[in-house]
Amino acid sequence: MKTLEMMNKEADAVIFKWSAGGMLGNALFLPPFDYVAEAAAMAKMGYEISKVYGLQIGTTELKEIAKTVLKGIGAVGTAGRVALGILKYVPGVNVGVLFIQPPLVAALSYATGKTYKNYCVSLLISDRKLTNDEIKRIAKQAYTDKRKEKTV
Repeated sequence: MKTLEMMNKEADAVIFKWSAGGMLGNALFLPPFDYVAEAAAMAKMGYEISKVYGLQIGTTELKEIAKTVLKGIGAVGTAGRVALGILKYVPGVNVGVLFIQPPLVAALSYATGKTYKNYCVSLLISDRKLTNDEIKRIAKQAYTDKRKEKTV
């Protein structure tokens, strides 16, 4: 039987893998396909994290968590992400965006993964779902921490 520490390490590996995957998908595709690739990566990440903890969290619930994460990160994080996505179409600027936007996507993916992880741990340990306010707080802190770090 896996310990919580082992599950947490395994979940961190999943978060790293899918954060890198979301970043790569963002670099390879133009809007709106980059958003589709990122959303798919985040959904798959949530599913894999729930499996690490031996939980079955449905797609609808994972989507709701992801939406709440975006609300927690706030207008600055999501507006910046959308604005940079639009700049991918501007000749001469689009190359620079390819270097700026992927780390933002990685930070968003990381925050989403950390939130999924905390959600699963709460369910596993106390059989309690996190509230929307808790999800927002966790997501905002994880996003801020990852943006300061500037790495995946």
